Amino acid sequence: MDPTFDIDGLDLDAVAPETPEALAQVVRACRASGQPLYWVGGGLSLGAGIPATVPGTVVHMSSLDRVIDYPARDMTITAQAGIRVSRLQEILARERQTLPLDIPWPDKATLGGVLACNVSGSRRLAHGTPRDFVIGLTVVDDNGKLTRSGGRVVKNVAGYDMAKLHVGAHGTLGPMAQVTLKVRPLPPVRAWLAIPLKAGMHEAAADRAHGCAARPVAFDLLALPGGPAAWTAMIGFEGEAPAVAWQVARAKEEFRDLAHVQIIECQPNSVDAMATRLAERTDPQSGAVAALGCLPSRTAGLAARVLADMPGAVVHALPGSGVVRAVVPEGKDPRGLLPGWRDAAGPGGWARLARAPRPWRQADSMWGPARPEEAISAAIAREMDPDRIFNPNRMRHNTRLPDGKPS
Repeated sequence: MDPTFDIDGLDLDAVAPETPEALAQVVRACRASGQPLYWVGGGLSLGAGIPATVPGTVVHMSSLDRVIDYPARDMTITAQAGIRVSRLQEILARERQTLPLDIPWPDKATLGGVLACNVSGSRRLAHGTPRDFVIGLTVVDDNGKLTRSGGRVVKNVAGYDMAKLHVGAHGTLGPMAQVTLKVRPLPPVRAWLAIPLKAGMHEAAADRAHGCAARPVAFDLLALPGGPAAWTAMIGFEGEAPAVAWQVARAKEEFRDLAHVQIIECQPNSVDAMATRLAERTDPQSGAVAALGCLPSRTAGLAARVLADMPGAVVHALPGSGVVRAVVPEGKDPRGLLPGWRDAAGPGGWARLARAPRPWRQADSMWGPARPEEAISAAIAREMDPDRIFNPNRMRHNTRLPDGKPS
């Protein structure tokens, strides 16, 4: 490991603790000196959030990569937060189990990074997001103490569900050292259909997917430059072979009149590879990706608005979840489009940059206008990290001034 690491142009000292106790010791030492800590897993989300401005120490989490306990019959697994997603899935697959989250760059992504950024993909329609799989969490608090919440069984109702606070907090409430997850059986069969849609049929396809008798586990709308149609619908199924065969046949009938050309059956591994290629169209540390949210019923229309405003973008919409992501074409600055997209998203909707070059990463572009619930997040952050030593400035509520003082 290199002794230094670049975070937003700051060349910082780096450490790589190999045990939770060593991680806690790092936190204690930096807390005593008032020095900020910046967590790095696979390094895939360094272009997210507000840039760092205060020198500190980079903590590489990928050395914390052990599986602590795996009682497969209980369908739970406890692993350290630095384990790579691909390795975790390989271990689960030996017992015909899986964590049904579609994670780009699984060979690089760490479990802690996935949870910290709440990363999910196509199958969240059926299975949910990372937050739904966490049943226990060990974190290091701002005093350098290992604290535990939740447990190692699925039916656990003791105490406050503190683990959920850390999912999506981008490491601003402290580093995750160890995670207990519930897992699912590995489906015997997976199948996908690719439906190049006729012009203007993307909203009809989304509406039809909501009432589809085949009950897919995933429904995506993709706009790929140079494809056979402006929009391609991707429908996923998984389960026992007879059931999946029926679902595929039924979906072909239900969507046949919307197809521009023949509906294509795809192997799941090709779809997984396509999702990764979509993500890889932008450098995880410097390229730009826009993310939007709305009511599920508005997703297809919002995705079309993004494509119209930004021709040449790769747009990936999840109509069942109300999520749209768009890879920004090279040379295009989308910041001026964000207010219009927020209006188009409707009540409760949002639009921001999920990843962007450093000069674009102001608070409003990365997180959108301040929302009322941010006051709650700020109050929690003040209690759990009063000195702002955990990933300072990544989010709007944990700002730390250049002189090192919390704002």
